[in-house]
Amino acid sequence: MTATVTSETVKPTCTEDGKTVYKATAAFRKETYADEKEVIHPATGHSYGEPEWNWADDCSTADATFICAACGDKQRVKATIASETAAPTCTEDGKTVYTATAIFYEKTYKSEQTKLLPATGHKEGEPKTENEVQPTCTKDGSYDTVVYCTVCGEELSRETTVVPATGHDWSDWTADPAPTCTEAGSETRVCKNDPTHVETREVPALGHDWGDWEVVTPADEYRSGEERRVCRNDESHVEMRTIPQLPHEDCPTAKFRDVDKDAWYHESLDYVLAAGMMKGIGDDTFDPDGLVTRAMVVTVLYRIEGEPDAPKSSFKDVLAGSWYEAAVNWAAANGVTFGVSKTEFAPNEPVTREQMVAFFCRYAQFKGFDVSANGSLEPFADADKVSPWAVDAMLWAKENELVNGMTDTLLLPKAPGSRSQLCAVIHRFCINILGMPSYEDIAHPQDE
Repeated sequence: MTATVTSETVKPTCTEDGKTVYKATAAFRKETYADEKEVIHPATGHSYGEPEWNWADDCSTADATFICAACGDKQRVKATIASETAAPTCTEDGKTVYTATAIFYEKTYKSEQTKLLPATGHKEGEPKTENEVQPTCTKDGSYDTVVYCTVCGEELSRETTVVPATGHDWSDWTADPAPTCTEAGSETRVCKNDPTHVETREVPALGHDWGDWEVVTPADEYRSGEERRVCRNDESHVEMRTIPQLPHEDCPTAKFRDVDKDAWYHESLDYVLAAGMMKGIGDDTFDPDGLVTRAMVVTVLYRIEGEPDAPKSSFKDVLAGSWYEAAVNWAAANGVTFGVSKTEFAPNEPVTREQMVAFFCRYAQFKGFDVSANGSLEPFADADKVSPWAVDAMLWAKENELVNGMTDTLLLPKAPGSRSQLCAVIHRFCINILGMPSYEDIAHPQDE
């Protein structure tokens, strides 16, 4: 006879056994018979995986925590710590590697932590001088200033300093022979640093240093006169010239035979003549189309300023006693001119239109006027021909109506300036910038 079997199981845990109880039941002749059998299931034991590591901030200690995956039981084991250090250098980081070792149930577990040790950086030593070359009269010298790392010896910096050539320490010029009014001479000088360096140059003829014209026979409205002047360098040199018959007109320009009374610059010429700012190249000649020189421009500005005293300039080409000497001295002393070099002014060099306005701009700045300008030269097709150093001055001159262009579309900044153009710029400058009296007020002052 087959019995009916049922069972009931209690599962084992990590630490306790489990069991299954089987129960068999059989019926025979209206009687029920039962029997039981118990089967033991052994405890499973803990199942620990990889530990969780806990390090001290300074890596001096660490412990490993093992957790049973089945029941969550925790076991903490203190680890032993070993370390290995690679020291940092000037340019590279070092590091310390800490290794923690824990033994649990005869099995070894390890964990590592790395601490970076920053590069120490170079330590600069004292600067050293190398590759020193002494300068001479004509050649620059030089030397290197070098800094090395005192730890690794690496070159950290090298700066080359140029020592300018000492230049010639010239003796005074010795003339032999000296120039005269009409014949050139020569002069020599020797370098005090190196007597093998000798310079000889021609000394231009002095030219006549004419005295003022003195009237011998005055002219009147009906006849011409005569006047003479004597050279101060050689009184045997005498010039005579005719004084033209006086015109019946009152206009200052009337005395100049080469000035068209209908010319565009007539009013400006009257103004500068009446104010004493410009003179003719002779009593009856103004030369309106003649070129303007650097000496002429500074002389005009000097006259506007009232011809103040000024110390002697350093320009060697400004002849003592020349008609423009005092003007150049004043202009150099007050930043109105800087010369073409530290020792040359080039008084007879023609002035371009852009150079002319630059002189007036610097003089306005000397007088304390604002010479900034925000306009544009674009309406002129040749605006790009204006030299970079002259753009601001040309803008200022255009905005203040000192220049209007040679045509509606052309400035011609590098064209030589003429005496008639200089008259116009002076006139406009005095009226528009300085606010001086008009020609009528100068020529015909009214009694108060």
